[in-house]
Amino acid sequence: MKKLSIFVLVFTLLNLSFIPLMALYGISVCPILRVPGFRFGCAYTGSFIISVLFTNFLIIYTFIKSGTDKLPNFLKNKLYLVYALSYVIATALGLLILKWLFDLNHLSGDSRAPEILALTSAVLCVTQAYGLNWALGDKYPSKVSTRMSFDKSWLQHSSRTMAPILIAMGLLTHFLILQSMLLERTDVIPATTDEIIGQTKYIILFILVWLCITYFFHFMSERENALNINQHLKKLEAQDFDYISKSEGSWGLWASLIHYLNDFSRAFGERTKLLKSFSRFVTGEVAQHALRNEITSVSGKQEELTVIMSDIRDFTRLSEEMTPDKVVNLLNEYFTVMLDEMVKHSVVVDKFIGDGILAYVESDKPQKDLENRQAVAASLAMLKRLELHNQTSKMPVIRIGLGVCRGPLIKGYIGSTNKLQHTIIGDTVNRAARLESLCKELGVPLVITDDVWACLEEELRPRFKVFENVKMKGLSKEITVYGLVS
Repeated sequence: MKKLSIFVLVFTLLNLSFIPLMALYGISVCPILRVPGFRFGCAYTGSFIISVLFTNFLIIYTFIKSGTDKLPNFLKNKLYLVYALSYVIATALGLLILKWLFDLNHLSGDSRAPEILALTSAVLCVTQAYGLNWALGDKYPSKVSTRMSFDKSWLQHSSRTMAPILIAMGLLTHFLILQSMLLERTDVIPATTDEIIGQTKYIILFILVWLCITYFFHFMSERENALNINQHLKKLEAQDFDYISKSEGSWGLWASLIHYLNDFSRAFGERTKLLKSFSRFVTGEVAQHALRNEITSVSGKQEELTVIMSDIRDFTRLSEEMTPDKVVNLLNEYFTVMLDEMVKHSVVVDKFIGDGILAYVESDKPQKDLENRQAVAASLAMLKRLELHNQTSKMPVIRIGLGVCRGPLIKGYIGSTNKLQHTIIGDTVNRAARLESLCKELGVPLVITDDVWACLEEELRPRFKVFENVKMKGLSKEITVYGLVS
């Protein structure tokens, strides 16, 4: 409640400063008050200000304790009216005390004192509305109307900002008009020119101080709204779409901005969750494409990619020895660690084929040497990670074979307009699968083609053994491949 304490202190000092200024103001514009003089004016306004201030704080304290539950619905949405009404109610009690003082001193009922003090109350209730909106905004937020047009929210915002200036101009105009009226009257002792100039200076000084204090509370609220917007924008920049800004103490354009930012966060949050969920079933590229445009056509394009095919050795035997649920757990653990390594090396998983994984390397700017190296690096990382996994897992030991080759293929959507699947197809995919099958025959965990081996760094090449004149199913010619041996 630090902000409330600051408000109470500043507002109390502002009220107390009214005592001599309103006494001076009353003597200046009301002939009847000139008779008892400045001293009585201070006692007069002092009793009013102190009684109103005490009653006002008592009402505010009661409001803080009871909350907004007992307020009418229209006031729950406009708490600044509650803050202003508190001072108005307190003013009514203060005026009763003033009437008693007038009767006690046998003063005329034609005095302008009630009029002067009504102006005082109007000025102070405005300050209180602005101040408590800042001090209690985070504790008792008003349910502002956020679904409004720009023109309406701008008008509301401008009106709130300009209100203190308009009130100050009205107060000064009131003083000058009454002064001019007094100069034309012959039944009262007119004030001298020096007195009028001095009194005007005091009134102008008071108005300036009042404006500074009122706008202090106003712009502190503005600052908090701006910080709230800034914080929200930083969260959006960090892609934290779960962040929702609170609308405590906001109004006008701030309320509209916060409303739309929250809607924006919710929409992008749902989009991000959808993208993450969708990406579990398809590649990230396909998910992004689907979110940008509806995919309705069967199409594909020819590309040259480096393909990786992996498969678990003796998976049929493992399946026979294990219950179905344990087989599923085994595959889930295996796929998790394999995909973790693939992601680190920018490898895109195309699909799971039973216990096998079909993947490919794709970069923004296709580079044969770089993509071949990435594919081999990912394959080596997968083998190393699997070795560590076998040491810690309670599941049976898993051995895999990997085949890597590069060549032309078709990447796109196949199927029908009712059901589509994004995949890669072509001879290069078939070669990768057959290279993976050679792993068991050659007794190595990884087999790559000679053109992939030629792209590797000099220090990595010795780890592969050359196998010449290898007969691969589906090919009429024998080929040369390289198998990982160390």
